Amino acid sequence: MDNKKMLGHMIGANYHTHTPRSFHASGTDREYIEAAIRFGYHTIGFADHSPYIFTNGYESFDRILVEATQEYAETFAALKEEYKNDIRILIGYEMEYYPEFFEETLKHICKFPVDYLILGQHFIENEYTGKCCYDYTEDEAVLKQFIDELIAGIQTGVYTYVAHPNILNYGGDMGIYETHVRRLCAEAKKHNVSFEADIRYIDDFEGEHRDIRSHHFYKVAAEFGIPVVFGCDAHNPAALNDVALYENALRLMDYVGAKVINDPILRDPHLYFQK
Repeated sequence: MDNKKMLGHMIGANYHTHTPRSFHASGTDREYIEAAIRFGYHTIGFADHSPYIFTNGYESFDRILVEATQEYAETFAALKEEYKNDIRILIGYEMEYYPEFFEETLKHICKFPVDYLILGQHFIENEYTGKCCYDYTEDEAVLKQFIDELIAGIQTGVYTYVAHPNILNYGGDMGIYETHVRRLCAEAKKHNVSFEADIRYIDDFEGEHRDIRSHHFYKVAAEFGIPVVFGCDAHNPAALNDVALYENALRLMDYVGAKVINDPILRDPHLYFQK
């Protein structure tokens, strides 16, 4: 295979890799690792959807079960040692910031090996009473709440980067959108937090289906000098080499002048409890 067409040789690391433990990905742990080695990565970070301890007994439909946390962490700790001469393996989670349940959940996660967290806010408020970020909206109040929650998550100091920060399906006035994105960028810059350019959430660079919202988001991020990390958001091993999606996202990053980095500052979640 031509190295120029292997995504790992292009981006070096992927910190956004899922597993079947969250019930909507496929492929074994080893298949992901072997694919990452084959595609030229020096680092693969597993960041499956974190368990969340909801005090009302609600059980999520698409995240690691609370009781499976130990197996997840210990399995990858063993694989990290086994493959240490071939690739760097990191243990992480993609974790929303739900303030009502955040601290208890973080305590649980930190009982076991963990290297980093990424902030992926899929719901506003929480997933059983709030609004899903995939749902279309033109409501500025929804946009404001989404940005407020990302800012609050950044302020905890535990997240390495904000995953797919352009995920909210907002189709209202782009001037209003940019105003709120600027608030987010100001906080990210203050805390030296990166943004992800998730190649699955950046649509066409040009043409009939041009991704207007992402253009506006990353344009503002570039103005603030927020570092951008490419992420595959891999839900199967082949996704670690989706060069076409990467090249589409890269065109946008080049167009807006984004500062692209391969190795973000990894924040140790345990430090939250040492404040």
